[in-house]
Amino acid sequence: MHGDSCNATKGICGTKGTFNSMNYPGWRHNAIEWTDNNGDLWLFGGFGLSYSGGQGYLNDLWKYNVLSNEWAWISGDTAIDKQGTYGSKGVPNVNNMPGSRFGSVSWVDNSGNLWLYGGLGFSIFVGSGHFNYLWKFDITLGHWSWESGDVFLGQNGFYGIKSNSSPSNKPGSRYISTSWSDGNNLWLFGGWGPSPLSGGFLNDLWKYNVMTNEWTWVNGDSLVWQYAKYGIKNNYAQLNKPGARINAISWNDNSGNFYLFGGNGLTESANGMLNDLWRYNSFTNEWAWISGDSLINSLGSYGSLGTYNQLNKPGSRQESVSWVDTIGNLWLFGGYFNSNYSNDLWKFNTQAKMWVWVGGDNLPNQKGFYGTKGIGASANKPGSRRMSSRWIDKLGNLWLFGGLGKNCTNNIYSLNDLWKYKICYPA
Repeated sequence: MHGDSCNATKGICGTKGTFNSMNYPGWRHNAIEWTDNNGDLWLFGGFGLSYSGGQGYLNDLWKYNVLSNEWAWISGDTAIDKQGTYGSKGVPNVNNMPGSRFGSVSWVDNSGNLWLYGGLGFSIFVGSGHFNYLWKFDITLGHWSWESGDVFLGQNGFYGIKSNSSPSNKPGSRYISTSWSDGNNLWLFGGWGPSPLSGGFLNDLWKYNVMTNEWTWVNGDSLVWQYAKYGIKNNYAQLNKPGARINAISWNDNSGNFYLFGGNGLTESANGMLNDLWRYNSFTNEWAWISGDSLINSLGSYGSLGTYNQLNKPGSRQESVSWVDTIGNLWLFGGYFNSNYSNDLWKFNTQAKMWVWVGGDNLPNQKGFYGTKGIGASANKPGSRRMSSRWIDKLGNLWLFGGLGKNCTNNIYSLNDLWKYKICYPA
């Protein structure tokens, strides 16, 4: 749909706030994304190429209009490694701006405002690190506000009493975490960060109430490097818990359940790449292991393209992307395992609890086939990649942007190509 097919560039900003067919973000990976209530797509930061040509951390905010196929640069800087401007906590201001970063997580609340947490990059001070502050971008005002957390880097969390909210509670600094939203609550899981004793992989689950501005430690552990407890497959239990991990992916289904898949982390006895699928019931505060393996470094079982089978499963991986379609199926694309990049597309039926391989290749490190820009074709496919950004629009189309992976010449590059996948419903 947009961007470059081979050697991605530094992009074109144009005039701030103005859509133009010539505008597009430069290449990047580990950016974050939102879909607003109007169905427009938003992109922020990541590690990439600035418009002055330097490589580093970014803090530019972009908006893409799916109807006009045009990008607009909305806010942020055109240079790398910029420090943030915080202002007063909870007060939107035209001068406020998060610092440059990658590996953050994002949410959209019921009002359509965009939320951003943590990451690795720049605070208000000289030097980079990971942080725990929470930002909101007010869609109506077009301004950022610092809502929670600290201005200092590398902060430990304050957990308080499990399941009890408090103004003093806060997750510690972290990046490459996982997130969900139920509208008025923002949920955060794991990632890499400090505990009171050391730094490492986390498996703590937090909830932030946007109305009360308070965090609650809900589930998981307050220490790093904690092992999983799988229990019996498909059975919820209070003792069940995913192991500590980074670079996992997530979904919300149509019944309000949260799903967590894969990443780099811990089983009950080992540390490695994962392909376990978990479901969390926020009403009972219980996890259930749904699919995949309780072992590390598992290979995929593809079966026949387009055919559901109980034996099908994606292989272990991290840095994939995920979508939920309009009828509640979970979709997964790409990722990274054992120095290999993937471009396989999977769908999980939450009722039948089965995976189906839908598209892409069952071999790693495949180049993309771009076809004609703006024209769908069965032969088209993005190349194998990791750390991309993704959205779903109001019509149920899946969108994919950039990442690090194979371009049209089969070389590994950071990318800025924008793809649309059209689902024929019922899916």
